[in-house]
Amino acid sequence: MYCEHCFVVSPSSSTRCIQCGKVFVEEKPKPKAGSLTKKSNDDFGRYAGFAGLAVGFYSGIFVLLMMAGYFATSWLCKKFINSKAILYIQTIAIQSSLVLIPAAFMAYGHTKGLLPLTVDFIVFDISLPILGLVWLIKKPSLNPLIALTIFQLIVLSVNFINIFEMDIGSQNHKALSNYIVWRIGAIYFMWSAYLDKNNDTQNVETTS
Repeated sequence: MYCEHCFVVSPSSSTRCIQCGKVFVEEKPKPKAGSLTKKSNDDFGRYAGFAGLAVGFYSGIFVLLMMAGYFATSWLCKKFINSKAILYIQTIAIQSSLVLIPAAFMAYGHTKGLLPLTVDFIVFDISLPILGLVWLIKKPSLNPLIALTIFQLIVLSVNFINIFEMDIGSQNHKALSNYIVWRIGAIYFMWSAYLDKNNDTQNVETTS
């Protein structure tokens, strides 16, 4: 051990300088950037989980339907998607639920003559997210992540505008509140998986 006070080198097993008696303070290793990012992601995920639970209690049946779609899609993804896309399974399942459940409601309402099947719904609620998810599954990379994020942010902005025009406690307000939280979760899990993958790659390159 090297003493910065009297410039004498002591044995490595010594806790004090053999010349002046100064206590050696062992410098703690600095955490890696990847571990800091991981901790930040975990904290955000924890807060997002609490927010999701709160909205889930408020939404009632709507969150149960979304969870059913989520678990069904997760099971199918584990069986059929390629290994490179498996790390995006959470966001794929969430975004698939955001397509399946509204589509089921629309199909039911349309057959009963309660809801008109509009072009906007077919394009923005069905076609575009499906194309983005297929792109992500076939070629998991940065480009489909950006495309899906832009799509979700556009839909979120519309959702936020619409929710302020609804009565709190109404069925539409509960459903839309649920969709907003799930869309935010979809974006979070999408980029969390991407950042974790990059951090793991950097750590492997550093140690090799």
